[in-house]
Amino acid sequence: MDITTILGAVGSAASGGLLGLFGTGIKMWADHKAEEAKRTFELAMRQADREEMQLEHDLHMKQVEAQANRDIAIANQNRLTTESQIAGDVELAELNLRQTSYSNDKATYGGGFVDAIRGLMRPTLTLYFAVLMALIAYQLMQITGQMIGTANAQYLLKEVINAIIFLATTSVTWWFGSRPVKRG
Repeated sequence: MDITTILGAVGSAASGGLLGLFGTGIKMWADHKAEEAKRTFELAMRQADREEMQLEHDLHMKQVEAQANRDIAIANQNRLTTESQIAGDVELAELNLRQTSYSNDKATYGGGFVDAIRGLMRPTLTLYFAVLMALIAYQLMQITGQMIGTANAQYLLKEVINAIIFLATTSVTWWFGSRPVKRG
């Protein structure tokens, strides 16, 4: 085994590992941007919820004031009941808004269909590339079976082995590097 063969294999492993790390970095950056967008969306939704609750509160207060103008005695007696009813309405509105928001969020992502496809993508591609490289290597061995001793056959075999090493290290590095970090 000569030094160029060893250097070729090491080079393939190193470049595959670097590409896997680069892919992991890109994914981490994209995840960070997605979390930022999610936080911005949640803040906007909270502000919209506050504004809606304020409008509901203002509407209820106008109704209470109109009732008080018609009959002050009855309004004073019913004021405590109305205020507790308003608090219950606000809590119910918050619950309804939260449930509507959850159902809209789930509908936005296709009910988990997109997540299922995304989860299958990396293992499917990894398996596909592994099988593809094995088939190429097998066919190369069949084609060059009669001329194993020739320089062309050895060169082709060395290139296929380097490609297999490159794809394997890229897939494994990216696969494990993209996993979420478990925090204690």
